[in-house]
Amino acid sequence: MQKIIVVEKSEVLKGAKGEYLKVFPIEGTPINIFDQSLWNLFGDGLAVELTLEQQGRWWNVTSAAPVAKELAEKQPSPAQKVQTIDSKNKAFALSYIKDLIVADRIPINKWLPYAEMFRRYLDGELTFDATFEKTMLGYIDLMLREINKKKEE
Repeated sequence: MQKIIVVEKSEVLKGAKGEYLKVFPIEGTPINIFDQSLWNLFGDGLAVELTLEQQGRWWNVTSAAPVAKELAEKQPSPAQKVQTIDSKNKAFALSYIKDLIVADRIPINKWLPYAEMFRRYLDGELTFDATFEKTMLGYIDLMLREINKKKEE
């Protein structure tokens, strides 16, 4: 399979089997390049034509060649990504946000940043100090009391 990318940035990383180059194209997912003889082709802003070969579950870069940036820009853009719920923590985060919206604790037009923060917290990407956690737990407790109060009315 042939594919043309424009390199946004690249960085050398160390893995279990040695060093590799992680290439971040302007569009698409990052690509790992293990063949060190190809690394000089992946400078920031350069267009590169890749030859990919599937080996098991992975697509490996078998060759690469520089191309004119104009060729890369003429390629059709990939379809726009659609957000999907692909993890249990995303589902939990959306559920929490829905409850906060219903309880009028956050405005409906501000839900996405809150949902992302909850998801990152549940995934362990964000850690907060004890003061924040106490505040968050207090906030959730207050929300639950208000929901129960509305049910009683």
